[in-house]
Formats: sequence, structure tokens, C-alpha cells
Amino acid sequence: MRRVAIIGGAALGAVLVPSLATATPTTGVTSSGTYTQGQTPPPITAMYSGPAPSTPATCLAYLPTDTTHSAGFTPSSSTPPGRYVTECNEASITYTPGTLIVAPYLQVSRSPSVVVGGGKLPLQVIVASTASVTVTIARGSASATRTQSVNAGNTLVSTPLVDSHGHRLPAGTYAVAVTAAVNGAATTDAFTLKVGAGRAATEIALPAGRLGAVRPVIFTYSQPVAGNRAARPSISPGVSGRWSTPTPYVAIFTPTGSGFAPGATETFTDRVAVWTSTGTHRATAIVRSLSNTRAVQLLAWLGYLPLNFIARTPVARTASAQANAATTPPSGAYKWRYAHVPSALVHLWTSNRGVMLRGAYMAFETDHHLAMNGTLGPGVWRALELAAISGRGNRFGYSFVHVYRRLPQHVVVWHNGRNVFTTLVNTGIAGRPTNYGVFPIYLRQTVGTMSGTNPNGSTYHDGGIRWISYFSGGDALHQFSRPGYGYPQSLGCVEMTDAGAHRVFQLTEYGTLVDTLS
Repeated sequence: MRRVAIIGGAALGAVLVPSLATATPTTGVTSSGTYTQGQTPPPITAMYSGPAPSTPATCLAYLPTDTTHSAGFTPSSSTPPGRYVTECNEASITYTPGTLIVAPYLQVSRSPSVVVGGGKLPLQVIVASTASVTVTIARGSASATRTQSVNAGNTLVSTPLVDSHGHRLPAGTYAVAVTAAVNGAATTDAFTLKVGAGRAATEIALPAGRLGAVRPVIFTYSQPVAGNRAARPSISPGVSGRWSTPTPYVAIFTPTGSGFAPGATETFTDRVAVWTSTGTHRATAIVRSLSNTRAVQLLAWLGYLPLNFIARTPVARTASAQANAATTPPSGAYKWRYAHVPSALVHLWTSNRGVMLRGAYMAFETDHHLAMNGTLGPGVWRALELAAISGRGNRFGYSFVHVYRRLPQHVVVWHNGRNVFTTLVNTGIAGRPTNYGVFPIYLRQTVGTMSGTNPNGSTYHDGGIRWISYFSGGDALHQFSRPGYGYPQSLGCVEMTDAGAHRVFQLTEYGTLVDTLS
């Protein structure tokens, strides 16, 4: 009998048969993703059902038509937009392909226009590659759509606001979708749009408010007619200027030279029929009036005031810039020109500026050979602008005459920041006192005759009076021979010696202020 030894439950000499169970093979799924043209994409990877291979697989993208996978590539920021297949290559593993979508770059902005049914909706569309762009405008059953090929760059895409039957879209709020499609990939931008009621007429869309003298006037349209030279509006009263058309929907008229007359009413009449919201073909606008504020700024800047005006943004010395500032003055600050300024002048500027300005206008009018009335008129405005352009300022300087009534009576002439001359004077007697106040010199004579009535009723007729400067009615600074000076003797005038009056005459001018309050 054969004996068999049993060890650990197994008989020695028996044959051990291995297990016949089979392991499931590892599979992979290639990653999918979407990114926008121009962006850097994430790398293509794979997910595995089991252990990943020790050697990383090569994962590439392919065109859907590349069935043999002969032209694989690694996606980058320069990959053209489209829909691609992604797949990894490793002989021992079967991979499920993925999908990579490179969405086309798209940027949409509204181009200025009048948006009404029957007109058009112009959009500025920017794409980075040639794309098929579709614009859809919809509200319920009312819709309009248009598709066109757009090259890379900025393109004006205009969509008629009419339905498939050619009827204009009714007024209301619409949903707008702009889609750029390239090789099976698409990007959409959506927004809402208010469409006005369309009328067959001519559109004049002027800016709100009053016109600036040389500010551009923008005309917007609902159809692309702006570039048509014959369609430009007529302007009355006429003014020189230049036209530009940044888009077919926008015409811009920029006045040149002095521009529109301040305060004038301008009428704009269009000469082309388009769909509009107003049904009008004519519009009027009032030009802003000249600004007194700007006139004072110029008087100061040109040296006719004891202050200077410093604009926050300097105004160019050109006709257009000055005309614009005349109706829209710049912001800025006034600063005293001199370290020493009489307190009476400071008080005038803060509390009674009118008399100071009247004197400044009179001095300016005299310098520029204008009729002197101390007010801001059209001729003064024009001369101020020309002086600002040429830089021709006040060459005489600024003087201020202070008459002191207390004894001994005397006059002090302040000129360009300094007290430059003083002399004894005679002012009016009690019955005929010198007028109190601050007055600009309005008439000057090197020699003249002065007539009037004495306190006793008799008359006087004094000829040969020299160095006369009238400042208030018949009161004047002048020469008059007396035995002495320094106390009241006149009938209202401020009398001086011949030498004193001559020097005062040299240091003063039309518009120089005379202060008799002390």
C-alpha cells in the first residue's frame, strides 16, 4: 500500500493548481474642457479606472476630421476657436475621447444711434478671428435677426429693426443676443434693448441743454445716412465748421473760429428721411450766453485788475478755446498780484466789486480804442478774446488814488504794488464837499475850462486848468493855484499844485479808481 503524508492539510505528492480568475483591464477617459480664445488652456489629462500607467500617456487635441490622428497638437493661447477631439495615446490602455471647445473671443458695444422700429440697431462687434455673427432681437412673437461674416477686428454690424415680413418692430423692450460662431464653437453676449415707436420722418437728435459756442454738435440717426454729404443738416444762422462721421449713424459738426454767436438761436434742418421717434425734421437750440465770469477772468489775466486769475486748466490761446471758455469758463482762483495791496482795494473786491470792474472795463476800452462806457458789450467781448489770443495785456499797470480828508489833506497814489507819490491837496468846503465814495476816472484833459455856480449864487468860468481827471460828476483831480494846500478850499474838486497834478495825471488813466472815503 502507498502511503501519503499530509502536511498542513495537503497531501505530499499532490499537484497544486493555480487560480484561473482574470483581472479587469485599466481604461482611461480623456479630459474635456472649454476656454475662451486667447486664454491659456489647462493641459489635457486622463482619468483611469485602475492604476495609472508608469509612463505618462501623450494627450493631444485633434480636429474632428482627423480620424487617423495624424495631426495632433497641444492646445495653447493661440489655438483658433473651434470644437476639437482630445485623446491620449498609450498602447496598453483604451481611452474614451474627450471634447475641447475654444470659444471665440467676442466683445459687443452699442454704437450711438436712434433706436426705433423701422430703423437699424448698430453694434460694434470685436472678434479675434473671422466669425459668423448672428444678431437676434426678440420680444414674444416679434423678432428680427441677421447673420453675417465678420473679419477679425472691430466691425459695425447693423441689424434692421423689421421682422421677416418687412414690418417694423413695435415699441417695447427686447432681448438681444449676439452670437459669434467658428468651427462649431460659439460665444453669445446678451442684453436688453428699448425700441421706440418708429415714424417715417427725418431725425434731428441734438444734445440736451444749450449749445456751447464751439462745442461739437452730434447728430444721431436710426439708419446709416450720416456719411452722405447731401444728408447733412443745414444750419441757420450759418457758421463755419467741419464735419466728421465716426460711424454711419453719427454726424458731428464742430464749429471753428468764434463758433456760434453767444445767445443766438440756431436752427438745424435735416434733408434726408429716416425712421425716427419724433417725426420731426427740424430742431432749434439756444447757444449759451457769454459769461460775465469769464470776462472778469480775462480782465484779471490781462492785468486790468490788481489780481491775477489762475485757471486750474489753462485755456489755449486759440480762437476756439477762447470762444468755448467765453460760455463755459474754466475753474480756478484769483490771487493778488502784489505783496502790498491797500485795504480799501481788498474791501472793494470782497464787498463792492462792481465799481472795480467798471474801472477795469473803462481802462480796457481805452486801450483798445472802444467806446468807453465801463460795461461788457459785444465789442468788448471780441476785444477781450483777441487780447487773450495775442497775449496783449495792460502795459500801463494798475493805480489807485486815495484822497485823505483829514488835515493836512493829501493824496497818495498807489501804483503796481507801491505807494509811489503823495502831495497836499484841497478838497471841497462844507457847503460843497467832495463826493464821498470810490469812483473811476471817466474823463481826462491836459487843459480845460471849468464852470459852475459859487455858494453865493454867482458863477465862475475858469480857463487854463491843467491836468484834469473827472471822477464823479463835476468833481475832478486837477491843478489849481492857491496860496496853500492841505485843507478844504474847493467847490468839490481835489486841487493840487501844477507839479503835483501833473505827476498824478501821469500815474493815472481812464478807469483808475479814486477813493475819497478817508
